[in-house]
Amino acid sequence: MRATDAQIAHWETAANDAVFTLPIDAHWFRHQLEPGSRILDYGCGYGRILAQLDDLGFAKLAGVDASAAMLERARQRLPAADLRVCRGTPTPHADASFDAVLLIAVLTCVPADADQQALVEEIRRLLRPGGLLYLCDFLLRSDDRNLQRYREQEPVHGTYGVFALDDGLPLRHHDPAWVRELLRPFESLEFESFEATTMLGNPATGFRFAGRKPFSQPTAS
Repeated sequence: MRATDAQIAHWETAANDAVFTLPIDAHWFRHQLEPGSRILDYGCGYGRILAQLDDLGFAKLAGVDASAAMLERARQRLPAADLRVCRGTPTPHADASFDAVLLIAVLTCVPADADQQALVEEIRRLLRPGGLLYLCDFLLRSDDRNLQRYREQEPVHGTYGVFALDDGLPLRHHDPAWVRELLRPFESLEFESFEATTMLGNPATGFRFAGRKPFSQPTAS
């Protein structure tokens, strides 16, 4: 999986003005993780979530993003965080480097099934056994506007729920059944949907998944 030139150009251009919207559950982080936990925000953008974790007392913070301009904005708020440009997999971190990995509105930017599967496999590599995945993203909508663009653009992109912004950037809303299949490598701890807003201010259906990497892998029978 690798970010395309068009994706990188979009986020480089948007870096100074982007306002991301999906929330995290601060109580979950306080309950599930120790202050010394090693946390990676994959696709951290301008560091919005990392800054919230910093405010909660987590100090061992890292982030990767395809946009150098986004990371420069993040460094202004988080000079001590380990922030690196990463435009594909594998990431520049060793196996089992983290106690938790966050994916916040990242899958929506990865429209292809195979690329999403490669990303999930990379997250498994980065997590220690028993480590936690915290994921927030967008589900399919049923309003007329979204149904029309899903139908019209399915022949173009090959997947129902993928659509393009005005500048051609493809994004994806997700079928819950696909999300559950994609995240099968993790022990599911929580899965819930909620009403959300996109970065463009449109109503959306968000979902939150929390899962655990198994302590041991199943053996072949």
